[in-house]
Amino acid sequence: MTIKELTSAYKSGSLTPSEHIKTLLKKIDETSDYRYFVYVAANEALRSAEEADARYKEGRPLSAVDGIPYGLKDLVFTKDMPTTLGSAAWQGYMAPEDAEIVRILKDAGAVCMGKLNMQERAFGAAGDVSYIGYAKNPYDKSKVCGGSSSGSAGAVALGLLSFSISTDTGGSGRIPASICGVMGMKPTHGRISIRGVYPVCEELDHVGIMSSCAEDNAAVLSVLAGYDPKDPFCRDVPADDDYGSKIGEDIRGLKACVPRKYFSGCCQEGVLSLYMECEKRLKSLGLDITDIDLPTDFDAYRPLHQALLLGNAYANNEEEIKSHPELFGEGLIGRFLSGDQPVSKYINALHTREKFRNIWRDLMKNFDVMILPALPAVAVEPFAPGVIINGKLEATAPTYTHFLWFSDYSGFPSMSVPMGLSEGLPAGFQIIAKEWDESTVYKVAHVLELLCREDK
Repeated sequence: MTIKELTSAYKSGSLTPSEHIKTLLKKIDETSDYRYFVYVAANEALRSAEEADARYKEGRPLSAVDGIPYGLKDLVFTKDMPTTLGSAAWQGYMAPEDAEIVRILKDAGAVCMGKLNMQERAFGAAGDVSYIGYAKNPYDKSKVCGGSSSGSAGAVALGLLSFSISTDTGGSGRIPASICGVMGMKPTHGRISIRGVYPVCEELDHVGIMSSCAEDNAAVLSVLAGYDPKDPFCRDVPADDDYGSKIGEDIRGLKACVPRKYFSGCCQEGVLSLYMECEKRLKSLGLDITDIDLPTDFDAYRPLHQALLLGNAYANNEEEIKSHPELFGEGLIGRFLSGDQPVSKYINALHTREKFRNIWRDLMKNFDVMILPALPAVAVEPFAPGVIINGKLEATAPTYTHFLWFSDYSGFPSMSVPMGLSEGLPAGFQIIAKEWDESTVYKVAHVLELLCREDK
């Protein structure tokens, strides 16, 4: 059931939040072998649901997500649940206070079902390193969910939650969204507070939202968006009351650009075929599509994104790396140490970011959206040596982030939308819009969602 359908049922009395939460807790228990949850907040969720029962009975729900079940990626600090970062070193850690987004969701009456599995310390694209074991793909248990927000995607895909909270620094939210076949939104950088979210790189970190449909995703963003004066990375810009206000509108005449040369030669055949079919169908509905060339030096900015990400990630974990290296998962130490770089390299990456934003502003000035695949490939097995693209083995992380890094570095909103199955595994269609224009992303995402639903 969608969020709107659930709240309608709650209001009519045909279903109560408590009844729904009890059903989901049973399902979570029955599917525990997927390893989506690090901590199941059964007692806490039931208490919250009972409070929501009373509010709906009195006709005074707190918000559009009152009584709605959700989960938190396990790097979002919570004072009444442990936060582990998917790391053995953090087992049992209790934060002194809730993250700002947790406070907002509590005030809105949403019901937290627990903390969700993730790639250790949010540092990896496959999602195969976690102290409790990797989260299994909902379509094939022998495959990964992608990282780093692996449990956030898997739990929504399996119908255990209405929505989940993810994060995205280089693709960590949209990779698993694509691989697990759910909606994964990365809003504009600074749209949602990151205060109380364990940082990878604050200059690039985004709080994201996963859901099964565009309308639900927009409803959650409408609750979470807003300025947090205590978060230096949150932007003081107007927030919409309803990011789903354009859902249902005709896309005829909407202008989309496609960087075809950038992606067409480096996708798995099945993924490219799904994308082309979706593009064709959107065009038939009136989307005005124009092929574009990206600037000639475009890929020269990718190492700058990496320098910024890796430098911050190393700084945020340096003390633990030096004091307890044995508590880090397989392969992580080497990745973190790659961020131990000259300060000048980091400063250059930071200063160049605004130039890159201006490139994107110029690129998008005549278009409403950019469309392309979210990922070049589908899910792999845990600890796979790489991803096969056109018969060649490519490294997993650079491949999975190939089409995603630039919207993190620019900070522009981007969403992965399910576009079907390739060899039985999900693949995502990516929609990027201008800064602060998440509502247009949802507009196109909803149309694509309806098109793909017709195929099921």
